[in-house]
Amino acid sequence: MNRKKIGFIALLILAVIVFRVFLAGDGNSFRSYTPVGAICLFAGAYFNRKWWAYVLPLAMLFVSDLVINGYIYEGKYGLIYDGWYYTYAVMAGIILIGSFLFQKVNVKNILVSSVASTLLFWLVLDFIVWAGGGMNIITGMPLSRDFTGLIQCYAQGLPFAKNFFLGTAVYSTFLFGVYEFSKSKIISFQTA
Repeated sequence: MNRKKIGFIALLILAVIVFRVFLAGDGNSFRSYTPVGAICLFAGAYFNRKWWAYVLPLAMLFVSDLVINGYIYEGKYGLIYDGWYYTYAVMAGIILIGSFLFQKVNVKNILVSSVASTLLFWLVLDFIVWAGGGMNIITGMPLSRDFTGLIQCYAQGLPFAKNFFLGTAVYSTFLFGVYEFSKSKIISFQTA
């Protein structure tokens, strides 16, 4: 992979991350449709050197989280939110999904990888919320430490999972679409 391709991939990821920060501070309803899943799928699919696929998007996401927490939320949640390392571990898993599912970019693969990413995100992170003593939003009490409490936690997380899926699918369509279109039109991409 040549430097122009790496630079273009990094620029696309950076543009979407800047958009993420902008949306987070705008107070609109679009901020819940996060591009982080799409960024990780995209990086996993296109970086030949897999360490780039992990380091670049996770570092950019980390910096954007610091900006969002420090400036937009004015430190309300500290320097970075609690449990961020679990979220980043799941993001690394999504990068892995992107590296395996995208032998060919097409609508089916975007949908399948968006569903797989959402399931990973929802099942793992909501399990961690439940295991860590998460709150039942109906009763205001901690979730019960049994199967019923786990199911309640997953049910509470469904709206977030839906938004994660929609954000991942829409932003993936944008990222993969722009890159594939550019690849077919820019000569230096074709000959490299």
